[in-house]
Amino acid sequence: VSVARLTNFSPIENAAVVGIDTETGQIEVLIELGGTNAFGGPKGLPVLEEGSPLLLVSRTGAYGASDGAIEIIDLRTLQAGTNLTTEAQLGGDLTDFVYVSNTKAYAVVSDESFNNSLVRFDPGSGELQAVLTSGPAYLSDIEWDPENQVLLVANQDFTNPGIEIYDTADRRVTTSPIPTGLPPWQIHVP
Repeated sequence: VSVARLTNFSPIENAAVVGIDTETGQIEVLIELGGTNAFGGPKGLPVLEEGSPLLLVSRTGAYGASDGAIEIIDLRTLQAGTNLTTEAQLGGDLTDFVYVSNTKAYAVVSDESFNNSLVRFDPGSGELQAVLTSGPAYLSDIEWDPENQVLLVANQDFTNPGIEIYDTADRRVTTSPIPTGLPPWQIHVP
């Protein structure tokens, strides 16, 4: 479980990840992160690669401060502190991400006016590679569909909310968001 440690939506100390015994409800492991405000979205904490003992967690830090990162946790040592990328590299507050491969990952970043951008970055260097879309719509969740090799984006635009789809060449496949009735909050890929 990621723990943000906020008071009135402001970070008060470094974030943490805790391991909880599901039978007793007791915290078995506490891993301090290298910064504040663990904000990983509703999908939880993804394992870096199948069978890998590395876990990724995003930290937004203080909003507007470019002090967040996607941090790597080594599950063998239960230590954190190495960053996959930072908000400074991605150009805004980190609100969600997906790791696709050793050479491709995506993130949603928010600027000082809370405009959201969907970006692609290189997980090897952490460097920003492309901005796929940017604007005032809130992008609440992104998920990678490995079976269909597409990126799914929950777009909460006030006038045209829905799900957008991007292919492996970062092209938007949908001409407009697929309607979901109410603005989408979360995507689940089985």
